[in-house]
Amino acid sequence: MKKLFLVLAVSLMCFTAKAQQFTNPSFESWTANMPQGWSTLGFMGFNLCTMEQSTDANTGNYSVKIAPKVLDATIAAIMQMDSVAFPGFLTNGNFNIEVLMQFMSSAGSELTEEDYMNLLTNVITEGEQIEEDNQPTSVSGYYKFNYQPETETTYDYFEMMALMFGEVEGQRTIVGMGAFYSDDVLAKTGEFQQFEMPIYYLTEYPANEIVYIAIVGCEETRITNFPEFYLDDIMINYSSSLEDVETEVATAIYPNPTNGKVRINCENNSHIQIVNPLGQVVKEINNYTSNSLIEIEQKGIYFVRVNGEKATKLVVE
Repeated sequence: MKKLFLVLAVSLMCFTAKAQQFTNPSFESWTANMPQGWSTLGFMGFNLCTMEQSTDANTGNYSVKIAPKVLDATIAAIMQMDSVAFPGFLTNGNFNIEVLMQFMSSAGSELTEEDYMNLLTNVITEGEQIEEDNQPTSVSGYYKFNYQPETETTYDYFEMMALMFGEVEGQRTIVGMGAFYSDDVLAKTGEFQQFEMPIYYLTEYPANEIVYIAIVGCEETRITNFPEFYLDDIMINYSSSLEDVETEVATAIYPNPTNGKVRINCENNSHIQIVNPLGQVVKEINNYTSNSLIEIEQKGIYFVRVNGEKATKLVVE
């Protein structure tokens, strides 16, 4: 029995050694007022939002605080923008605001889902490299959100996203994603809370890069008393199993494309999640009866996940 435990322990150590993690996940190491391995919105060497080292931490000595900030008038003039409040922004990747400005000027004010995905792919690069044979299942950590109660004129929010990039026909492409929104939780002001953000894989291609993003913002009309978002102890989680379990039950989604009415051939009492390209769950059904009717009101591209299996693309025309 002791030998079995030893074998299991060694196997787990080998498995864990392959699991890549974010650089500086607890925000303990800082250089020039910037956490090592992380970045924010910047232009000409200036931070466009607030990013600060905070001694208010979940563990260790520090966490990172991000918050909106009013754009400096000089920088606003150079960027040919009004002096608006830029949202707080944090990522482990490299954010190119010049590419963002070029994209926005060419795409116009109305972005389609395809535009948005292309925007994320082209603007945020150089995320954490991961092994193709060891795919993450979620991102977790601790956050604190100091905000003002919502009124008719006040709305504070945060968003977190995990973008999985892979090579598809030679192109860097989003192959999976996860999202976690303030609207989905009851945020408690003044204390750290744990979060876990599941990752949904959208294609059969493996990811080789993960980009984490956190955004905190408010109504554009406000210029003071901005919400504050603290983050600490962020981690990439991997499956505890060394091999994926293949299902023996065939799953079919039909018709696909559809006019908004779709049925799924699967096991009875299945758990169904329908996710949009932004990672938001637009419909969730527990104990789904096989081949019963599901209606989706909005046109667009969705991804259907049955019992936690790899997502299947669904087009609503």
